[in-house]
Order: sequence, then structure tokens, then C-alpha cells
Amino acid sequence: MKQILLFLTPWVPFMGILLLSIFISIGVSKFFAYRKKKFPIRNRLIPQLAQLFVAFSILITLILNLPINETTRGQLLSLLGILLTAAIALSSTTFLGNIMAGLMLKALGKIVVGDFLKIEDNFGRVTEQGLLHTEIQTEDRDLTTLPNIYLVTNPVKVIRNSGTLLAVELSLGYDVHHQSIEKALIEAAEKTSLKDPFVQIKELLDHAVVYKAFGFLEDIKILLTKRSEFRSNILDALHTHRIEIVSPNFMNQRVYDSQKEFIPQIKTKKKKVVEVVAEELMFDKADEAVSTEKLKEQLKKLTSEIEELENSSDDKDAESSKNEIQARIDYLKKRCERITALLEE
Repeated sequence: MKQILLFLTPWVPFMGILLLSIFISIGVSKFFAYRKKKFPIRNRLIPQLAQLFVAFSILITLILNLPINETTRGQLLSLLGILLTAAIALSSTTFLGNIMAGLMLKALGKIVVGDFLKIEDNFGRVTEQGLLHTEIQTEDRDLTTLPNIYLVTNPVKVIRNSGTLLAVELSLGYDVHHQSIEKALIEAAEKTSLKDPFVQIKELLDHAVVYKAFGFLEDIKILLTKRSEFRSNILDALHTHRIEIVSPNFMNQRVYDSQKEFIPQIKTKKKKVVEVVAEELMFDKADEAVSTEKLKEQLKKLTSEIEELENSSDDKDAESSKNEIQARIDYLKKRCERITALLEE
């Protein structure tokens, strides 16, 4: 019995530190779980880094308190250092590069949640923006993760929230006067409810003239719907003005009269019972992210106002003024509770 006690005695401090470490690890996990439930955290990087730091600290503490000789302890610490150095050396280029790129994007502030973003073949709305990556929701409703270093090293097109110019490019033959074509294209832009429409002649090719029609769209949330509608209205406007839209190399094995025009008949569109806005289906997570960010900003402003009112109420001598301030504080606190409930949902 005495020998067992002698053997276990050096391990008692180690076991105590081990139990304490387990409780600390569980406590950190519980804290971030509660924090996520109370205030939804879009960026998971901070909890992950915190848990990684706690785990590494616990590992170092346990090695330092192992009941072993100094030589063995030094060898274990050296091995841990070599493994850590190798891991950092192998991943530091990409990892640190993405972090620096993420800090650069945050500092510039050019890309925020909810923005339409296009980079090479990727197009969608931003749903999340962290230190390591930026997530976008594409036109097919799927989520695409882009490393921040990819955004920094490639040209990025961000559509401004104040509006954008919709443009449609098409080529038509020399047999139609450009004024007739410009008139039809401007009518199509006006029918699409685009502001300040105009037309440019981009190129004079050997077989056709390249036109580009523009129109200003204020509400970018319906960008894709209006882009498709603009093209549809251009087809209708050209057909209405009896302008053929055929290739210069248009050929058909059937023989037609020289006066034959290849223009489809205009059909009256049936009124749709339910009109579906495509963007609501495509970018639902992006819309949710934007709403969450706005609610968080509103909650922050309300909290600041409550603190200012509470500080100012101490300086007021009149009882009526204090009652008015207290009523305002109670009203703001109720609004904060409602916003918090919405964030929890």
C-alpha cells in the first residue's frame, strides 16, 4: 500500500491540472455555444482560434507538470516545437496570405455582406466575410467559398448599392439605319423602367454594326430579373419596328420571296397569377445575412442611446425630466428585446 501511495503521489498535481484543464475546455465550449445562441456569430474564426489556443496551452501545461525527469520533458517540448514549426512552415504561406488579404479587404471596406460580386467566372451575393475566406451565394442558390488571397490577386467587380448600368450588346446589319435601331433600343430600356437610357455604336464590322444599349437600374436586388426583362423587351421592340434580327450568314434550304420578313408574330402575354422574383430564391441566404447585419447595427445604436440616456438622467434635477428619460429608456429596452428575439430566431 505504501508503495502504491509513493507511486501515485507525484501524479496527484498532474491529475488535478488535467481535471482543471477539462473543466476549462468545457467552459470555453459552453461560453461560445451560449454566445452563438444569444447573438448569432456568422464568423466562426474567433471561437475556433480561441479553442485552438486553449487546447495548445493545456497541452504545454500538462507536459510541464508531468512527473518525469527534466531530460525527457525537454525532449517532449522539443518534439512539440518541431511539429509546430513544421506545420507552420508548410501552411504559413497560404494561411498568413489569406489572413493578410482578409485584413486588407476589411480595411478597404469595398466588399460588404449583401453586395453583388463578380470575379472571373464567379458571380453572386456576399453572405459571409471572414479573415480567411469570403462566401458568396450564386445564381443557382449554391454557396461558393473564395479564399481572400484570390480576391486580392484578381480583379473584383462589385456592383454599387446606389445602382448600376444594365447593358445589352447586339449586332445588326447595315441595311437598317442606326437611328431606327437606337430608337427601338431606347424604347426597350424605358419599358424595362431603366432611367437615362442611351445607345452606343461599339464597332463597325465588315458584316454588321455592333450596338450597346444602356439603362440605369436603381434597385440592384432585382438585377437578374431586370437584365432578362431588358433583353426580352429589346427583342419585342426590334420586332415591333420591323427590324430583322438574323445573322448575316443566315441561310435556309427553303426558298422564300425576296419581300419575306423573318419576324415572329407578337403574342399577348397571359397575366401570371403569381409572379416569382428570381432573386428571392437565388439569394435567400444573402438577404438573411444583410437583415442580420442591419439588426445588429440597430441593436448597437439602441444600446448606445440607452447608455447615454442613463448617464444623462443622473444630471437631471427635475422629476418630470427624469420620468421622460426613464420612459424613453424603457421603450428602447423593449425594442432591444424584440431585436434580440429576432436574432435568436
